[in-house]
Amino acid sequence: MLMLFLFIAPRSLLDTALFCSLGLIGGVGHYLVIRAFQLVMPRRSPRWAMRSCWAAPSWAMAIFGNFPDVWTWVGAGIIIASGISIALRERRLLAGLDSGPKPSAPAVNPRALNPSHPR
Repeated sequence: MLMLFLFIAPRSLLDTALFCSLGLIGGVGHYLVIRAFQLVMPRRSPRWAMRSCWAAPSWAMAIFGNFPDVWTWVGAGIIIASGISIALRERRLLAGLDSGPKPSAPAVNPRALNPSHPR
């Protein structure tokens, strides 16, 4: 809300073109990340996400001298721990050691919802 009062219009056509290109490049970048996640094998995508947990703060420290606060490290730890947990579970499932949750019987009688349902 405060930015509405601090807004300065672009001073030249070059400034306007640079702002528009910034939005366009950012949008294309986001689209490419989405497409990459759609095309990559599901077992490989968490590795990329976990790499970004340490790469983003590393770039912030290297370029801007901004050391991440405690909450950044807590969030990264939660993401990494959940990724490791999923990887271990997938490994057990692939090895056949854990068959996963057992399917249960339907909780609702289909005839109760639709009396004309054939039994």
